Amino acid sequence: FTKVGASEEQKARARDIVKASGEEMKKLHAGRADDRQQMLALLSADTIDRGQIEQQRAARHAQMDEASKVMTRTMADLAEVLTPAQR
Repeated sequence: FTKVGASEEQKARARDIVKASGEEMKKLHAGRADDRQQMLALLSADTIDRGQIEQQRAARHAQMDEASKVMTRTMADLAEVLTPAQR
């Protein structure tokens, strides 16, 4: 934003967007250690429950997809703060 000569108002809007996005990402990443522990437990159990493993995989994939959506939305929101010439 500095390199393209963004105004202080644009920079403030960008900070708000990044802050909100960061909060969303924190929520999405909460519990990831627990997810890893659950997967490890499933993979090291006496009996391998492929259904549960698939559920864990699908849930993790959904979390990653949501994080990707947040990041893409954030980039688009930031681009809209800038004028076409600044972009």
